[in-house]
Amino acid sequence: MSQRWSFRFSLRTFALGFTLLAAWIAWRANQAQEQRRAVEALRRAGATVYYDYEIDPTGYRYPQQNRQPPGPAALRNLLGLDYLASVGAVHLRWNGPINIRPEYLATLAPKERSKYSSRMKPWSDVDAVDKAIPQLSQLKELQHLQLSGPHITDDRLADLGRLSGLEALSLANAHITNEGLRHLASLSGLKRLDLRSTIVSDNGIRALVSLRQLEELALRSTKATAACLHSLAELPRLRKVALPDLALTDAEVADLKRLETLETLDGVSFQLTDTGV
Repeated sequence: MSQRWSFRFSLRTFALGFTLLAAWIAWRANQAQEQRRAVEALRRAGATVYYDYEIDPTGYRYPQQNRQPPGPAALRNLLGLDYLASVGAVHLRWNGPINIRPEYLATLAPKERSKYSSRMKPWSDVDAVDKAIPQLSQLKELQHLQLSGPHITDDRLADLGRLSGLEALSLANAHITNEGLRHLASLSGLKRLDLRSTIVSDNGIRALVSLRQLEELALRSTKATAACLHSLAELPRLRKVALPDLALTDAEVADLKRLETLETLDGVSFQLTDTGV
């Protein structure tokens, strides 16, 4: 009797294990297919995609040279790379003709305005970008994202709020405003944020105080003023900040002193009295 019970138990255990394995394989296949479709859409929009094995542990350098994809070559050829590796970084940078809305062009400094005006032409790939940006949410392991150019607008940032694993985000030269920064408030794991050459200002920067893990922030060529230091002082891990050529007075240095973890501050000069020193 005990042998029969043991045999039945073994069959049940085997059946349960097989069912769980089949469920995991089905789930992994679905994840791989979603990632593959996202990669295809992003590449059609002109993006460069890097897989996790190409990224060094610091996240500052990729692709790493001489790094081989995971798994045997025969298996990669059979299944495809998306079954064996996750996408770790995406760069979507616009290098073609530019078409900027007149109201945005009017906000730029004369030097920036002339640069864009000389290159304004009809823009034909906007549909590809529209289809690609929502696909980013299918990249479950995405850690590094670079979106730049006038095709990146506030409404497109709404799709970034679901990228819970994102650690580095560059929006340099993007066509975004303070309103767009509100979509980034849910990126709780973000460590590096680049907002260079955008028109964000102090009001938008205020929306970033929820990014408690933020360590590096680039604000060169923005509309930020020294008043933004009051908001930045609420970020407990901030180590590096680049500001847009500001002259700090005694009152503003008081906010600066609250940045206890700050190691590097670029783009500032000081106009202090003996009290400020």
